[in-house]
Amino acid sequence: MDEQKEAVIPKVARFRILKPVQPTTWQDLGALLRGVRYRVFRLANLAVSENYLQFHMWRTGRTDSLDVRTVNQLNRDLRKMLEEEKQDDIDPTRLSKTGALPDTVVGALSQYKIRALTTRSKWSQVIRGQTALPTFRLGMAIPIRCDKPSHRRLERMEDGSVQLDLMVTRRPYPRVVLGTRNVGGAGGGVGASAR
Repeated sequence: MDEQKEAVIPKVARFRILKPVQPTTWQDLGALLRGVRYRVFRLANLAVSENYLQFHMWRTGRTDSLDVRTVNQLNRDLRKMLEEEKQDDIDPTRLSKTGALPDTVVGALSQYKIRALTTRSKWSQVIRGQTALPTFRLGMAIPIRCDKPSHRRLERMEDGSVQLDLMVTRRPYPRVVLGTRNVGGAGGGVGASAR
């Protein structure tokens, strides 16, 4: 093989939101993030339960009745459930055309949370009864996938602040100012190389 592929190492960074950028208000941003967080924990629990059910059906030999649903299918099903429950005050078309959450959130949840739990070593512990089936709580962080070239990056503004378009909705994304003081080491922060 002539070309060697670079190893891709996913990195996760937690940022504190200092304030929303106008025209978004704290009230609007808070309501939006609470709604997205609720959908994230519901989808995460659905996905883990679905994996356990699939394993149980396979183990009992009922693979003919096994209907394997992907996280994307569960995302669409969750949207239908939320519409039937009528407890959701967020406009569903604001978040996604077809599902409960946009692809940037569903992809990150699937890749970094669900897949990490359903790998062989972790999942075998669940199946052998060494650890409980994981459950996600309402207060969980919202994962956002930002690894594709089209995804928005951190942007250093002229006043020195770092801003980001939160890809938790469809466009236009809510824009926020991030706190970067504790990112990159002791008091380092995100430097001029932020993209």
